[in-house]
Amino acid sequence: MNKTLVTVAAVAAIAGGAYYLTQSEGGSSSSSINIEQLDYVPADSAFFWGQLEAFPYKKYMDLLPDSMKSNQDVALIVDELKQTDDKNARFLAVLLTKYQESTESSEKMAQIWGVGDSLRGLGYSVGLIPVLRYEVTNTAAFNTTMKDAAQQAGISFKEEQINGAAVTRYQLEVDGMQGLELVTSTAGNWSTITFNTPFNDESDLKLALALEKPTQSLSQSKKLDKYVADYGFDGKSVAYLNHVAIVDAVTAKSQSRLTKMLDQVLDVSGSAGAFDSVRNAQCQADFSDIANKWPATISGTKEMRITASEAYFEMDTVFASTDVDAMKALASVRGFVPQHTRSANHKMMSFAYGVDIQKVAPLLNTLWTRFTKAEFSCEHLLMAQEQAKANNPMAVAMMTGMAGSLKGISVSLQGFSLSEDANGQPSFENLDAIVSVSADDAAGLFNTLKSFAPPLANVELPEDGSEIVVNDMIPSPIPLKSDIKLALKGKHLTLFTGEQGSKLAANMANEELTNNGFSNFAFDLKSFITPFLSVVELSGEPVPEELEQLKNQNMSMYFSADFAEKGIVFETDMTIKKL
Repeated sequence: MNKTLVTVAAVAAIAGGAYYLTQSEGGSSSSSINIEQLDYVPADSAFFWGQLEAFPYKKYMDLLPDSMKSNQDVALIVDELKQTDDKNARFLAVLLTKYQESTESSEKMAQIWGVGDSLRGLGYSVGLIPVLRYEVTNTAAFNTTMKDAAQQAGISFKEEQINGAAVTRYQLEVDGMQGLELVTSTAGNWSTITFNTPFNDESDLKLALALEKPTQSLSQSKKLDKYVADYGFDGKSVAYLNHVAIVDAVTAKSQSRLTKMLDQVLDVSGSAGAFDSVRNAQCQADFSDIANKWPATISGTKEMRITASEAYFEMDTVFASTDVDAMKALASVRGFVPQHTRSANHKMMSFAYGVDIQKVAPLLNTLWTRFTKAEFSCEHLLMAQEQAKANNPMAVAMMTGMAGSLKGISVSLQGFSLSEDANGQPSFENLDAIVSVSADDAAGLFNTLKSFAPPLANVELPEDGSEIVVNDMIPSPIPLKSDIKLALKGKHLTLFTGEQGSKLAANMANEELTNNGFSNFAFDLKSFITPFLSVVELSGEPVPEELEQLKNQNMSMYFSADFAEKGIVFETDMTIKKL
């Protein structure tokens, strides 16, 4: 394995592993957004993640089944790293092995990393230097783990005091790069992991180790308070990616730490002129304007509950925008998503896509016109404009016209079970499911669809919502004991089977055709995997161990994407229940 790649992997894995420890296993409670440690975070950091309130990770880990604590992906990485003779790879392999061991129980997590029963943590950047900090109750445990891993890998290290804090430098060996170090420190009850590189100076390192404060800190900027207020977060866990800082560094519009370190990296790599074509006044202005209209990707928790029997997480990720006109245009295509698809409750899985098909062509034309008529002076953007002008979106308009008054489609699987028939072949013991197509003129849309489905050509649907059986017209690949029914339920064309499918179809008759969403997806892992495994067993094939373990993961998830006034919003809800 290339030594440079190993080092990059080390950076990503150490930061990512700690992120997983605190984020995927972290986040519930309530406290002030202005914790003292934010005074050490530069306001212009390219990225930030903070578990700002102590999360009871011990209670959370004790809730999880063993199958959810396993780290098969990490094990594969460790196996590959162990096959090399590179010291950096061995160092990373040992650390990942210790991480694997620590996730087996909350007691081992405390023994190996020195954390208490709850946890706060921060991840951010000082220029290009990644920084990870987390709260500990046993600094000796953390230091012992790091030094033991270094000794096993043959990595040399030295200990020193900087500004009164205990600092350890671990020397990483990379071809063509001198002075690259993994650096750790403990001050008070916080441990810090960062890097010292040929691209930063000692003042940058002190800032990364939280031994000195930046000129302008994140707490002084009040950025997190604004995000919490703007997007309805609870303030317990917040993260963001700063698009403006990144774009301004690439174009050299700002002379920030990020810009200066990026320039040094380009110089050392022999690519000093890589960004020269956008490092002019015209491109700096144009790209900065675009970045400020889409300034950041921001995520935060809205609700978290951890009890002895259940964990619930609700989080939004927002692709933030200040371009009000663009967001209004995007929101114009929102369509209809049924109520029964708007959570993960009482189903195996569901999917809904809401789009006002008649608004798609106007949206594309609006976006195309905005871009092709924008006043750019940057050569790259002018070239992109010329290419866009040669690709008018009217062809798409013709295609969407065939869909008439379509407002949304959905599929929901409530449940199923299989059995063997007299010949040993699988058959549905029961199946509860519904497919819906919603439109202003659902009957007219059905008549259009019939031309693409010859078996339905002579079907006339009653306008009063009465159901017709279509098993002969829509045969099931697996024998089905219940009827497949087709019916117009208000503004919704529904195809359904089973008791629950029938109830959902009846409920849809009362749902108004409002533009209430864009897309969503939900699934309940345990309710789906159990009957799914029965399908595998009936086929005579052995059940893979990875699938077998999923039976012990009592987890449901809901995802949605929608357009709001201040950006594109992605919602995630997750519930984990103790078996």
